[in-house]
Amino acid sequence: MKKILLSLSAIAIVGVIAVSATTALFSDTETSTGNTISAGTLDLTVGGNDGTNSVFFNVTDAKPGQSGTQTYALVNTGSIDGTLDVSGITITGDEGSTPEPETEKNAGSELTAHLTVTVTVGGTELYTGPLNALALTGLPIDLLKTESKNMTVAWSWNLDSENDNNAMGDTAVLGFNIVLNQKN
Repeated sequence: MKKILLSLSAIAIVGVIAVSATTALFSDTETSTGNTISAGTLDLTVGGNDGTNSVFFNVTDAKPGQSGTQTYALVNTGSIDGTLDVSGITITGDEGSTPEPETEKNAGSELTAHLTVTVTVGGTELYTGPLNALALTGLPIDLLKTESKNMTVAWSWNLDSENDNNAMGDTAVLGFNIVLNQKN
């Protein structure tokens, strides 16, 4: 009888262990799927163009005393804020096929010294002075997402009766890169 009681006790103990092993405490499980990170964008359009080489003005037959202005919109069509900068400024000139009475022939162009330019962005003046000394200050300028600011390049040919003939037939070419960088 003792063996039967021990056997029943062993069966009872195994049964209690089995029942307690399958008994669960409260629990709750949540699932998180589809977690993504999307990169924002910077996209600068200049004068409605989204290209890499845009010509904004081409003046022919300029003469002493003449002036002009070209304005174009700089737009951040991207999804993050940026800052505008200008780099790679190049100023070149050519004597061209110079008719008389030019008194001197240079390797460059006297016209670059006769032209005064004023560059502004969003109403902030970045430079006023002779084209051949162009150096922009006051950069970078904020251009927030979906924001537009006008860039204006104004030029005038200063009258200098003694030297204007030296610029006759010359050309002056201005090049630059407008850069939109991520705002920190």
